[in-house]
Amino acid sequence: MNIEDEFIEHLRNEEGLYYRSAITNASDTSIENSKQKNSNLSETRELIPWLGSRKQLEKLLELLYQNQIISNHDVDSIISIHFWDAKNKMRFGNPDSGSDKRSVMIPWIGTQAQLKKLFSLLANDEEGSLLKWNEIRNTIICEHFFNEKKQKPFSPKNLMKLDLVHSSWESLEKIHIILKEASKA
Repeated sequence: MNIEDEFIEHLRNEEGLYYRSAITNASDTSIENSKQKNSNLSETRELIPWLGSRKQLEKLLELLYQNQIISNHDVDSIISIHFWDAKNKMRFGNPDSGSDKRSVMIPWIGTQAQLKKLFSLLANDEEGSLLKWNEIRNTIICEHFFNEKKQKPFSPKNLMKLDLVHSSWESLEKIHIILKEASKA
């Protein structure tokens, strides 16, 4: 059993997920990487399950870019690398396999609180969730988003502990407005 098979089995056992096209195609794992304890999540990771339309997702990413919350303007690339169509159980295209981990991750310029707020609204919005998650999955969020200001990945533990009550109301409201506008697309 190789690392990819072990990781998929782990997902099945731990979270009751069935295998679907949400797992990215891993490039060949080198012998050096296979000896590491870490299962090298940069090569094999679960995609974010999107329940809304592709048009809504495109609009959301465009608005995040226009409001200087993400710094990558290549919406099609972001969608194909990081999201899958959970409603139709298929990928949103083919990811570009020739890029390193940092350029593959979505560069987040906004605050950590804005990132948590975005995913809490996407997963638990009373008007209808746009993610196929029962709760926020901080580990998966941190596999896809990179803290552009600090030039390092986000920490799932820090994201989980973050209390939005102590965050700037204006910055959190900005996320809420962007999401409302994107959901109308």
